[in-house]
Amino acid sequence: MNIFSELSPARQRTYAILASIMLATLPCYLLGFFLISQAPPPEPDPPATSTQENTPVSPTETAPPVQTDASTATATATRFVPPTLEPTLTLEPTVTETPTMTPTPPTATETFTPTPTETDTLTPTPTQPTDTPSTPENTL
Repeated sequence: MNIFSELSPARQRTYAILASIMLATLPCYLLGFFLISQAPPPEPDPPATSTQENTPVSPTETAPPVQTDASTATATATRFVPPTLEPTLTLEPTVTETPTMTPTPPTATETFTPTPTETDTLTPTPTQPTDTPSTPENTL
């Protein structure tokens, strides 16, 4: 019983795409873990030290060691914190053409308008049928 085959084709396609994306990103994750494991260890902060100075003494005298203050400049390691960049939005004026309506005066155009004219119409006059036979005209 395969659960994947019981799904609709659209859902099967979605699952296949998502699974291929997950498999395609695995090498990136593995490379990242490898590079992190190969990184050098962080250097510890050096402890603050004091400087002791011994002055040479003659063999007959014994002088106690003199501890001097380390007022000379010494190099100390500090952690570098890079500045964070914040994007700023700079708006520049843009030219935008705005369509305007220009009124145009109406122009006179010559138009043809037909006008009704009276015409004589012929009306047929009624004729009475006659009983005389008609003679055929010359037929050739």
